[in-house]
Amino acid sequence: MDMVRWVLAVGLTIVLAIPFYTLVLPKNKGQEMVRKAKSDGTVVTADLVNAVLLMGTPGDLHRSQKDTRWKCTYTYEVDGIQRNYTFIFVRDYPRQLELYYPKGQPQRAICSAQAQQRPGCAYMLMTVAPVIFAAVIYGVLGLIMD
Repeated sequence: MDMVRWVLAVGLTIVLAIPFYTLVLPKNKGQEMVRKAKSDGTVVTADLVNAVLLMGTPGDLHRSQKDTRWKCTYTYEVDGIQRNYTFIFVRDYPRQLELYYPKGQPQRAICSAQAQQRPGCAYMLMTVAPVIFAAVIYGVLGLIMD
């Protein structure tokens, strides 16, 4: 009987997880903005103005803090107005950068590297949600089947 509950719980978790992942989890808005900017033609090339080396210290615990990082400032012009864009690159950085922005909002420009980033909480939710689903379904099946 217990094995049947486990099989049903796992099966129902798989069935419920698919719509959960497609509907509830946040979409990557940066990638959507890049796609829309390419179709709208709101892409601009930015030139490197300044690059500052950010060195990690031996006491840094996280690997990303130990890697060589560069805080780069770029300048770009849209409609005669010059703007700055700052981004931190790991290891190498480009001399020129393509920036994508929503129509009429050049101050919201992002680069493709920034668009790729996903929040860590989304990954955590993707990992923990099936376990929670399975535990809840297993418990409910225990109440129903007993």
